[in-house]
Amino acid sequence: MVKRLTLLFAVLFLCTAAKAMALASWRPAGPNPLSPWGAAIKPQHVWSHYPRPQMRRKNWKNLNGLWQYAISPRADGIPTRWQGSILVPFVAQSKLSGVDRKVGITQRLWYRTEFKAPLLRHGGQLLLHFGGAMYRTHVFLNGRLLIVHDGDYNPFTVNVTRYLKPGTQTLIVSCWNPANRGSEPCGKQQVGKPGFTMHLVSTGLWQTVWLEKVPAQSIRSLRITPRALTGTVAVTVAGRGTVRGCKVQIVALAHGHSVAESAGLIGQRQILHIAHAKLWSPAHPFLYSLQVRLLAHGKIIDRVTSYFGMRTIQVKKAPDGYMRIFLNGKPLFLFGPLEEGYWPDGAYTPPSNAAMIFDIKAMKRVGFNMCRKHQLVAPARWYYLCDKLGFLVWQDMPAAFGDKSRAAHAEFRRELSEMVTHLHNDPSVVIWCIFNEGWGQHDTNRILRWVHRLDPTRLVDGPSGWTDHGYGAMKDAHIYPGPGMWPAMKSRASVLGESGRFPCPIAGHIWPYPGEPYQTGVPGRSTAAGRAIRRAWFKRYTKWAMALRPLIERGLAAAVYTRWADQVSDHCTGLITCDRRVFKFRVGAIAKVNKEITHFAAQAALLPHVHIHQHGAAKAGRPLPGPAP
Repeated sequence: MVKRLTLLFAVLFLCTAAKAMALASWRPAGPNPLSPWGAAIKPQHVWSHYPRPQMRRKNWKNLNGLWQYAISPRADGIPTRWQGSILVPFVAQSKLSGVDRKVGITQRLWYRTEFKAPLLRHGGQLLLHFGGAMYRTHVFLNGRLLIVHDGDYNPFTVNVTRYLKPGTQTLIVSCWNPANRGSEPCGKQQVGKPGFTMHLVSTGLWQTVWLEKVPAQSIRSLRITPRALTGTVAVTVAGRGTVRGCKVQIVALAHGHSVAESAGLIGQRQILHIAHAKLWSPAHPFLYSLQVRLLAHGKIIDRVTSYFGMRTIQVKKAPDGYMRIFLNGKPLFLFGPLEEGYWPDGAYTPPSNAAMIFDIKAMKRVGFNMCRKHQLVAPARWYYLCDKLGFLVWQDMPAAFGDKSRAAHAEFRRELSEMVTHLHNDPSVVIWCIFNEGWGQHDTNRILRWVHRLDPTRLVDGPSGWTDHGYGAMKDAHIYPGPGMWPAMKSRASVLGESGRFPCPIAGHIWPYPGEPYQTGVPGRSTAAGRAIRRAWFKRYTKWAMALRPLIERGLAAAVYTRWADQVSDHCTGLITCDRRVFKFRVGAIAKVNKEITHFAAQAALLPHVHIHQHGAAKAGRPLPGPAP
């Protein structure tokens, strides 16, 4: 017995020592640039915040950290040998994974980790959650295949209870990503060498992996739909394992005090009346708390907390006679950057919660009230932070480039529906952008109408740039360098979904990808030549922004500058460098320009006009140009 205990302690000591050595030896792979948050990462505390702010529970366990990995031919089975450690949740192609290796479309990325399951009593269940994995994901627990999941950007869950064994559990995951060579909505990922605005393929786990203990009967999801015009909020609670007759209690709170309560059956739509409702907006992002309890036989068996914001978004005629975007009944000129959520160190995964806060606050600091989230569905916490900090989101559906078969179109609709459902509760999301510039565009108006039926509380952009088919709340122009607009219409808003894109390279802060422009010969930031480049960039940006004013007077309702941060192989056109260390010009100076535009637009929308002006370009069906920047 003593020998057995000695052997057991020796094994435990060796395992602990090996884990400590792995943590100590972990380093970001590849060359700089690293963001400040990427440079400060500790693998034992990576992405440690609760990953699903819209439905919180106390009993959860984060599985992020160092896992084993292997890259092998796609046809091969579970590896018998592992090639090293990878930091989850960063994809293999990223620096912060510690790997920085390509995974081809003929290969699979494999992961392995171990965990101890919590004690489950009275029929309790253990759920394994994946925030996001690219693209086809196989999940094995203790040698059993549990699920094959397709999709890059939406979360999925596996109930692992029946597959648990005594002691330590072995979790193995594989990911395969064909990117733009396949049929799935992949966004801007490109197989081979990225170019122009396209990104490296990302393969693997790119969001938090976590465990959650729930009772035998539990709350599965919440659908929260505020109606600010009527001062009500509709809440539908879906159950997992629930039986007929289970009841739900819902309490809405402001500053910790109850303002509305409701009770009903599980699955039943309940209406809460909020007296003197405080409206959510970028200037005043007030969030109500929500407590939800599940009851059986009068006893509370499960509980979760959530939140919501009371706001409306509409397109209607403003006092100046033009169709404009209205937030909470007031015209608002939406102005912000194209935001691709791509990081030089973490790829599609921001280095940390603090990094996301910086990006959102910085976009607000420079005078923007929204961003267009371009070809990416971000982690759930990013939307929570937009909700909390007050920042509007114009949300893209990632494009599918390859297969044009019925099966591929069905896959697109499935993932689109999942995205709309996944982000339904976030008040910051106000626009759905389904197609970008004809990328995989099909059945345009039918799909736009379908999305509007799925979620009539938001605007549908139809589509962003290129071929418009006459449907959608907005008609969207892409004009480079621009600006410009489609002529004003009687029933739709005219918006500028992309424009600008002025290069300004900053030495020492350029993406180090082979073939990247400006890798050599770029003057230093503090040199006379470097300062001259930045002044020229700011002058050009200012002229572009000021050229929006006459377009606003002709009905322009929103404008997007391309882009927020420099991207791979894209001529350094951001307002900030890819590593988020250097603004292209003084924050105060950029903010002054941007706030002048939004202030001008607010005044212009309220000036009454007798009729909508017509211009020569309108009759020809062409976009109207602004003054050349």
